[in-house]
Amino acid sequence: MRLSPFRRRHGCIRADTGNLDRAFTETKARVLYCMPTLQTPTGSVMPLQRRQTIAEIVRRHDAYLLEDDAYGYLLSPPLPPISRLIPERSFYIMSFAKCLAPGLRIAAMTAPEAFRDRSINALRATGWMAVPVMAEVVARLIQNGGLARQAKLKREKAALRDSIVRRVLKEWLPAATPVPGFHIWLPLPAGRTLAALIAQAAQAGITLAPPGALRRMENESLSVRLCLGAPATETDLERALIEIRRILEMAEAISFV
Repeated sequence: MRLSPFRRRHGCIRADTGNLDRAFTETKARVLYCMPTLQTPTGSVMPLQRRQTIAEIVRRHDAYLLEDDAYGYLLSPPLPPISRLIPERSFYIMSFAKCLAPGLRIAAMTAPEAFRDRSINALRATGWMAVPVMAEVVARLIQNGGLARQAKLKREKAALRDSIVRRVLKEWLPAATPVPGFHIWLPLPAGRTLAALIAQAAQAGITLAPPGALRRMENESLSVRLCLGAPATETDLERALIEIRRILEMAEAISFV
């Protein structure tokens, strides 16, 4: 069972734990996947109380948790992972490609002791093992403090770029998330279509991808996730955001012929 643990209510993102409890009961599912910190695609952060509630629901249904913490390093200080609350039934996964460099295609997982051998065998059956050179690079960066320094630099860069997008597009964005990330969830204004926005942006030299699989629910307002890390400089980012603002302020383009 893969559920998005967030729901928009009165301008806030809240974990809909009532639906989660009902889904476990009705589907008899035994596994929940979630991303509590900077959830894709909304960038939402689940508060501590909700994490505790979800841990209680997973335990009550004798289920297991797959927790994706790819962006947890952007919190300082971090919120405790849900896995810490129920370690006996949680698989905690984090990627070094996010906090260090995309080329490091390697991750770490903490599994319950009862599943340790089975987890190792499953990894061997699908990928045999991590690339030794990548594992050595990550191990040395952890030992010499390079990982902590890189995470700090990325937090600072995320905060800088987040401040730019919120300054340029402030009237178009939902309430600020407490943790700046490298993506912003931009709701489409009423009366606009996604196809026209993408086409107008392309004419201005800006690539916007349709949300596709990133759309959470069919009945929610359509949005676009802006990638703030792609532009090479903050100047490039601000220039692109100003152009997007200009497009949003324009009337909907009917034809591009």
